[in-house]
Amino acid sequence: MKQFFSLAGIFLLLVIGKSHAQDQSNVLHDENYEFKVKQIDDFIDRFNRDRFGNFYQYLKAENQELLDKKLNRAEFIRMLFNKSNSNLKPELIGKFINQVLKNKTRLRLTDSNWYAGVDCDFARKGTTIKIKIALEQQYLEDGSSKWVICGILSRDLDPLKNVDTTKFLNSSSHGTDFIGIERVFKDKDNLPAYFAGNFRPGSISVFIDEIKNNTLKFLQVNDVKYYFSQVSDWVFEVSQFHRDSKNSGWLISNLEARPDADKDIYLLRSLGIK
Repeated sequence: MKQFFSLAGIFLLLVIGKSHAQDQSNVLHDENYEFKVKQIDDFIDRFNRDRFGNFYQYLKAENQELLDKKLNRAEFIRMLFNKSNSNLKPELIGKFINQVLKNKTRLRLTDSNWYAGVDCDFARKGTTIKIKIALEQQYLEDGSSKWVICGILSRDLDPLKNVDTTKFLNSSSHGTDFIGIERVFKDKDNLPAYFAGNFRPGSISVFIDEIKNNTLKFLQVNDVKYYFSQVSDWVFEVSQFHRDSKNSGWLISNLEARPDADKDIYLLRSLGIK
């Protein structure tokens, strides 16, 4: 009988211990969920340390003293970096945060200089190709807004791909009243080579034509990333990280110091925006 009670006691302790461990696990999971940056709107609220944002209100309810004394705006921004990325050095992050605080920079959904980059698969001539579609928010007179395509990035849609760019009209063609212009329109494969650089069809034109002609068909979205250039002399990218951790959701995945004068080059290379 004593042995029975002893075994029963051990079993009870194991059950209680397991239950306590599960409770702790649930609490940790709940905390991770609250800290997770769930949407890009939430990211912007935290970047600004918006007092009406959901995360601020959660911290306020949990520990007002901690929020007031330690979690200033700099710490709010610091929490938005992907901590598993070793390229995001503390010194680099510190300089970026100092610039944000110095200029009192705030992000807004209505800003004109942030973009979404949507990586997609398309079917084209029997193969799958990768296309990045850049989108920006366009605001209308009635105060409403919509996402519009502002850039296309794909090597497969380069209008000069497989084009002999050495083809040209002879500089003395005016002497023959441009009689040789006929061969331009016969040389259909190399037609873009005969146009001035600023008039050549871009990737967006090729994209629209191939969609309309059913030679390009959408398959799926693979990834979404956001690109921000509002901070003076800086650009940063925000990606989504799926993991059961406080450092999860939409986080800064790349940060670059870049003069404002060079940001157009960055947007062209990253998103195909001209």
